[in-house]
Amino acid sequence: MPAELVVGAPLDVIFDRLASRLVLDYFRHRKLDERVLNKLKVKFLSINAVVYDAEQKQIQNPPVRDWLFKVKDAVFDVEDLLNEIHYEALKCQMEAEPKTTSSKVWNFFNIFSVSSFDKEIESRIKQALDNLEILSKLKGDLGLKEVIVVGLESGSGSKVSKKFPSTSLMVESVIYGRDYDKEIIFNWLTSDTHNCNQPSILSVVGMGGMGKTTLVQHVYNDPRIEEFKFDIKAWRFLLILDDVCNKNRNKWEAVQTPLNYGAQGSRVLVTTRSGKVASTMQSKKVHYLEQLQEDHCWQVLGKHAFQDDNPELNAEQKEIGMKIVKKCQGLPLALKTIGSLLRTKSSVSKWEMY
Repeated sequence: MPAELVVGAPLDVIFDRLASRLVLDYFRHRKLDERVLNKLKVKFLSINAVVYDAEQKQIQNPPVRDWLFKVKDAVFDVEDLLNEIHYEALKCQMEAEPKTTSSKVWNFFNIFSVSSFDKEIESRIKQALDNLEILSKLKGDLGLKEVIVVGLESGSGSKVSKKFPSTSLMVESVIYGRDYDKEIIFNWLTSDTHNCNQPSILSVVGMGGMGKTTLVQHVYNDPRIEEFKFDIKAWRFLLILDDVCNKNRNKWEAVQTPLNYGAQGSRVLVTTRSGKVASTMQSKKVHYLEQLQEDHCWQVLGKHAFQDDNPELNAEQKEIGMKIVKKCQGLPLALKTIGSLLRTKSSVSKWEMY
């Protein structure tokens, strides 16, 4: 029997990029059709509404499984495309920083006629939309249904979240610079100092791209967790809620009430971008993720650019690489994105473009 495919791609990153002021301004000032960004969003929302149903049917239905693989590929293709647009916009903005007014900054975009990059972007977006249209039309042929799930986004229920579900499967086999954070979470999970009347809650707080989900995946898959014997059958549970954004206390209490019947030692581990969410959930402990240290940044960049976290480079390559590291400001997602782009750039002159 084939392994179950979980479409756990970071669709939240795609939606963030589609709504990014930097990307929108880039489209407007380069006179590109920004309506295509909304079309991408609509297509993904349409497909995402049936993803849960597809994941349940994939083992018994090979065509559905094949459809899920194609959806996953489409997500990765569009994510790469939006990351390139975002980085191009960021690069233009940074190069224009010496100018003081907003008009001068954005005049940078108007200096050039439509570039080859812009033409390539338009072509790739059209191709992506055509691909998503085909996948969307296949929903009916495959008998996929929109699934209503109970969640924190509405009182009675809502359609499947506007992003594909997170998974406990680790996308990154190695995590850099997070040993201290991992031990804090592990020690909290396995300690006996919590209130026995209700599950203890720890919130991991950090901005988007900080690596919250990856960190929690590594904690969850730590062999020591197995030794602590979280067992749903015994009602001592470990529940992980990823990327929570709802600040409505009443809605959280509706979810929390049945959890209070768990056995002593039950835990709820939350990731969120907002300290207010952590407060709403009455977290017993809040752990804030910091940016990575420079040496760990270099390891992340090296892994994704060279398949080696300690690459052998000449002095010029190392100097340019460290400048790129500084621009990423300790964000793992930025390092991973640029590292992946650098993988196909062999010459130093192309590195300097970043």
